[in-house]
Amino acid sequence: MSSTSEWYREEVREPKEVSRIAYAKERLERLGYEVTEIRDNKSLVFFHNGHRITFYPYKGWFSGKGIKDGRGIETLIKRLNHGKRPTIPNGSGNNIKGPESV
Repeated sequence: MSSTSEWYREEVREPKEVSRIAYAKERLERLGYEVTEIRDNKSLVFFHNGHRITFYPYKGWFSGKGIKDGRGIETLIKRLNHGKRPTIPNGSGNNIKGPESV
């Protein structure tokens, strides 16, 4: 028989992790970030102002140079909105600003 911690991980935490990862990834991509999902660590990684930012959706914790560490996807998005917006090349030599908000 499996232990209580194994049961919790399989029955409670993993389904929440999957949905939280998908939600956070979608929100960050809508802001114009290219997000990489790291399955081993259950984290998302993207670059903001040239610096790597790591977000752990299950715990809600994020960290990276240029933003103050904190918790929660909404807090992360607010902090990202105070910094430089990502730019998307449009092929004409000009850059288009990324979406302003979600």
